[in-house]
Order: sequence, then structure tokens, then C-alpha cells
Amino acid sequence: MRKLMQKTMILMVSLLVMLTIGTLSAYATITPTQPQEGDGTENDPYQISTAAELYWFADEVNDGQTGISAKLMNDIEIQTGVLNTDGSLNGDGSTFEPWTPIGSYGEDGEMAYTGTFDGGGCTISGLYCDNTSTSDRTYAGLFGYNSGTKKT
Repeated sequence: MRKLMQKTMILMVSLLVMLTIGTLSAYATITPTQPQEGDGTENDPYQISTAAELYWFADEVNDGQTGISAKLMNDIEIQTGVLNTDGSLNGDGSTFEPWTPIGSYGEDGEMAYTGTFDGGGCTISGLYCDNTSTSDRTYAGLFGYNSGTKKT
């Protein structure tokens, strides 16, 4: 009976280690999803409530729909643990879902965001922007290149 308990414990610890290593080695991919509410106009902006909807919105803008509008409906935490308590990056970034800023300016030309983005008093946290391209380095954050309207 004791040997069976030991083998069970070893198996459980092994599974826990494998799950932890799997979690550390790759991030969970966020699948961009179109918001269910809004049509993207200034009078009826896309209502963004999730990380998947925010990623979809950024993709739309960066694919040429630069004049669409959106409103945050609640706080969105993309991922946890991006920064250490001292503000430095936690690890090498390989475990975080990368973020491409809304609007860009680089080798492919200018793609400035021109719509209205209403923050609705909400916050977005946990963005990880791995912007190593020399031409795009100054365009990092939630917005990369903006000539539209941003409301808090």
C-alpha cells in the first residue's frame, strides 16, 4: 500500500512539473473575435469587453480600417505577470501574448488610426509589446500611430 502511495505521489508531482513547464514555455494564444455590439461608426462604436475583441480591433485597424471607432466596456487584463515589482520584464517575454499597437508607421508605410477610441473610464493592463524593428521602435504601446480621437 505504501509503495502504491509513493508511486501515486511521484506521478502527481511529475504531472504538476510537466504542466508548469508547458505553461512557462508558451503563451495561450488569444484568438481575435469581432465584438457582438456596435458597427464601428462613431455613433455606434464597437463595444470591446474582452482581450480577444481588443486584438480583433487592432487587427482591423492595422489591416486598413483606420477610421473605425470603439469603446471599452470594462477593464481588460490581457495577461498577468508581465512586469516584475521593479518594473522590469518578467523573463524574456516568450511566455506572453505579443501585442501589435493600434496604428503603425514603418517599412510598410503609414497606417495611422483615425477613428474615435473611447476608454469609457476603463483600464487595459498586461500588454506585452515586443517591438524590435528599428523603424517601429518609437511606436509602441496601446496605440502605435494615432491621428484620431482618444477619450479616457
